Amino acid sequence: MVVTRTRATYLGCIAIILWSIDTLINLHLNRLPVFQVLASAWMICFLIYAMVVSVRKNWHTVKYKPIVWVMGASGICGAHAASVGALRFAPPEQVSTLSVSWPIFVVAMGGWLLRQGPCWRSFLSSLIGFIGVAIVLTDGKLFSGYHFDYTQGYLLAILSFILWSSYVLITHKVSQINSAMIGMYIGLGSIFAFCFLFSSNAFIQPTLFEWLLIILGGCILAVSYFCWDVAMKHGHFTLLSVLSYFNPILTISLLTLLGLSHNGLSIWIGAFLVILAALMCSGILNRAVKAKV
Repeated sequence: MVVTRTRATYLGCIAIILWSIDTLINLHLNRLPVFQVLASAWMICFLIYAMVVSVRKNWHTVKYKPIVWVMGASGICGAHAASVGALRFAPPEQVSTLSVSWPIFVVAMGGWLLRQGPCWRSFLSSLIGFIGVAIVLTDGKLFSGYHFDYTQGYLLAILSFILWSSYVLITHKVSQINSAMIGMYIGLGSIFAFCFLFSSNAFIQPTLFEWLLIILGGCILAVSYFCWDVAMKHGHFTLLSVLSYFNPILTISLLTLLGLSHNGLSIWIGAFLVILAALMCSGILNRAVKAKV
């Protein structure tokens, strides 16, 4: 099947929806150590990729220099580990909004890094986006409402979006790397996760329900990362960055429906500003105004 730009963009939308579900799964696995959850889910994800590569007899397509493995594993596994860890130290709606604020950086810096020409909208939209994040973090109180008890969670969420945004930009620029390498990155990450887990002696026997969630999470990671990789290489890059801002909206909506988050007005105001920032950054609003004139 030929991967057109439209089809690749649809695959990116699927990845965004799946990531929202993954956040809910991680919340229900809070009883287990972080590296136990990561190691198990990553290994399942790797086995899925390994099975597909074996069936297709494409192992020769994953032979790359060590630097490629290091950059890919640190981008995917590092960002995911930081995001899951952040959920243990801060409210999910705040972590979700902060972690997925990476499109602000990607769209703002993408013009410069990808030589597409930066403009004033990029910097203005970045400012508006971070104001939106600040409103969510502080329940609309800004500096007076900062929760110092959640600092560790905030820092992990920031680390997550820095690692992920860097990986997104690299993936978009280096499109010749085979998508099967995602499974190899995650497989490498699972080895390190198991090492951390066994060195800490923190293993907890999961219940049947938790095992099912771990398996589901591993499957979601395998599908979502593949979809996103194809989308970044062949889809509408700017549009996908804009659509990524709907991730916190979907996550917060699911959390609220399930009673796992309070439906505060500040969350929705902040999320609206984040989406507004993405639209401005992509130039959609600017083109809409010109069309009316």
